[in-house]
Amino acid sequence: MDLHPLYSMPRLEDVARLVSRLYDVGEVTACALANRGFNDVYDLRTAGGDRFMLRIGNRRSRPDANLDYETAFLAHLDCRGVPVATAVATRGGEPWCRVRLAEGERPTVLFRYLPGRAARRGETPDSFAQGRTLGQVHRAGESYDGPPSRLRLDMQHLIERPLAALLAQPNLELADTEFISDLAARLAEQLDGIRGDLTWGNCHGDCHGHNARISENGALGRTAAFFDFDDGGPGWLAYDLAVYLWNKALVPGTMHLWPPFLQGYRSVLSLPPQDLDATLLFVPIRHIWLLGEYAGRAAEWGLDTISALWLSRQVDFLRAWEDDHLADRLF
Repeated sequence: MDLHPLYSMPRLEDVARLVSRLYDVGEVTACALANRGFNDVYDLRTAGGDRFMLRIGNRRSRPDANLDYETAFLAHLDCRGVPVATAVATRGGEPWCRVRLAEGERPTVLFRYLPGRAARRGETPDSFAQGRTLGQVHRAGESYDGPPSRLRLDMQHLIERPLAALLAQPNLELADTEFISDLAARLAEQLDGIRGDLTWGNCHGDCHGHNARISENGALGRTAAFFDFDDGGPGWLAYDLAVYLWNKALVPGTMHLWPPFLQGYRSVLSLPPQDLDATLLFVPIRHIWLLGEYAGRAAEWGLDTISALWLSRQVDFLRAWEDDHLADRLF
């Protein structure tokens, strides 16, 4: 019998030829795989000395190809002076396209390369700069009127869908299954009670601190330019803020970066107290979302990626966050 591929990767030389043919960027002379994760990302260099990043989308648990919204939103932000990596149109003028691989067509987009460095662990000015840029994203997002998003960062996307994928995994111990189910129900109930008071807007969706490039010579001094809006869409702005807090909570010794991040955000946009308070609630919601994303990729990444030991450690994080920050609300 024939076996059908679930996921395949092209040869680097084929990727280079594809970009040279589809885009008016000159001859691609170097191509390297930058990242293989939720998407496949390639670092490209041309004969003229230019640099680009190509993203070939992979199978996700959400609606496919939200690129009409993503590319238009990036163009909107760029027009308003927000430092972001914009998309490059194809020779035919399309902001994105589809390429055929062994398993079928996959959405593909070419982005301009962002100069600068990665954020340094422990540097508060880097955190301030990222908070300021996220504030600019949210402020500019208020006037966005382009193609609608197929993705909404709502309760279904953040809790219900990832929870279902996570609970279907055989590596999850019974006690952990019961805890996560109960916690998700408590979080959903709490969120349902306050969501009418929270600010809704266009979100980056993955502002955890590593989807940025830091430059020292911007008009405002140190500047953070954002990329990877793949998980973005309309959602609660408190969730967008909480993604940064969540990442710092995961890395010991970095929670001191949260206050300067907030200061940077407030230098651009006011932060209602109810939104700030809700960031504590969105931290475990973000973690459940990520666990669901990992669970949804088990067919490609393997069960060892979400082993019983690894899942148990994630539950430990959720338990500790609830005990330290939410116990007086959820019980």
